[in-house]
Amino acid sequence: EDSPPSAPTGVSAGDGSSTANVGISWTASSGATGYSVYRGTSSSASSSSLLGSASGTSYTDSTATPGTLYYYWVKASNGAGTSDFSPSETGHRALSAPTGVNASDTASDAVTVSWSAVTGASYYRVYRATSSSGTKTALGSWQTALSYSDASATTGTTYYYWVMAAV
Repeated sequence: EDSPPSAPTGVSAGDGSSTANVGISWTASSGATGYSVYRGTSSSASSSSLLGSASGTSYTDSTATPGTLYYYWVKASNGAGTSDFSPSETGHRALSAPTGVNASDTASDAVTVSWSAVTGASYYRVYRATSSSGTKTALGSWQTALSYSDASATTGTTYYYWVMAAV
C-alpha cells in the first residue's frame, strides 16, 4: 500500500552568497514525486507560508528581501500524501553594494559623500583611502543617513571613498 514519503533531510540554504536570490537544496525523499518549499521569518514552521514547489531537490528564492534572515522548510509529496516539515534551515540574500557614490568638495571645510539607498539595508559606513588600492580607514560610525560630511579631509589631497551597507 502506498504511503506518503518521509520528510526531506539535509536542507541547505544560501547564507548571503548571492545578491540575487537564496538557493535552497535538500536530500531526496524515497518515493517523493514533488516537493513544497516554505519560508518564514521565525523558527516556527506553523507561521511559515508556501513559497513554491519543485520536482527536483532544489529551489531558488528570488523574492527574499536582501539582509532579512529567513527560515526554510521542505515537504515531500506523492500520490498518497504529504510528509511532515523537514528540519528548518536559515538563509539570507546578500545586500547589494551601495551605488551612486558621489564625493563633492563644493563646501570649503568638508567633502560630502553621498550614495543611493540599498534595499534591505539599515546602516551605512563610509571608508576613505588616499589611493584606489590603499588601506581603507573607517570614517565616523555606522549611520542611517545617505550622506556623510568628511570634515577631516585635507585641502589639496585626493581621496577615494567607499560605502558599506549592513543590517
